[in-house]
Amino acid sequence: MNQQDCYLHLNYRPYVNICREWVQMKKQAAIHKWEEYGNDIQFRAIRSGPVYEWCKQFEQDCDIPERDTDWQFVRFGPESNVPIHRDPKSLAWIAVNVKGHQPLEFYNMDKQKQFQIYYDFALVNSKVPHFVDVKGKERILLRKIFKETTYDTLFQSLNCVLSPLKSI
Repeated sequence: MNQQDCYLHLNYRPYVNICREWVQMKKQAAIHKWEEYGNDIQFRAIRSGPVYEWCKQFEQDCDIPERDTDWQFVRFGPESNVPIHRDPKSLAWIAVNVKGHQPLEFYNMDKQKQFQIYYDFALVNSKVPHFVDVKGKERILLRKIFKETTYDTLFQSLNCVLSPLKSI
């Protein structure tokens, strides 16, 4: 398993006040809970405000497809426990790590750990088995999933657009 088949660190500066925006968003009711793994995982769609504007600017700067898909704050609470998995509803996702810098672990199809990464902003192949142990701490992501665009397509596009010389 090659690491570049699993993730790409994105060289793009996340929104400066993202933590403050999360504090405001978490006051709103979650739009969805991933109850399959307990009641401690919540999703909140971003549809207005400074984070929304940042997301739209990123999509424009990087020519991101599937612009009709909402970005979401995803909260994994201290009691959440998502097993090693491949995401059933997406081909890939992009995420900013807002809070909780636990490692993202990648596994082969036999569920043997291959490697782990720490990231601030990354593209992830959600069809490769992966896992994060929240270690009893809250983990918050700002995330966009891709249901129609493959990881390889996104990787090629973002790797060209976000070379270190084009950092914003």
